[in-house]
Amino acid sequence: MDNKWPQHGMTLKRYDELFNDTSLALTKEEWDAGWYFSNDYDGLLVNSDWEGHELGFDD
Repeated sequence: MDNKWPQHGMTLKRYDELFNDTSLALTKEEWDAGWYFSNDYDGLLVNSDWEGHELGFDD
């Protein structure tokens, strides 16, 4: 079962794809759901609903 992870419009499979392949880009839907690559977290994929994300939220 490939549930939305973590309930923010992205499957665990898609998260793994983005996490492991830096040549991939977020879709508009993923961006609109709050996903972004945070410079403050060494480019890691994070979600704006996560506690502490604001340390690196770049508009």
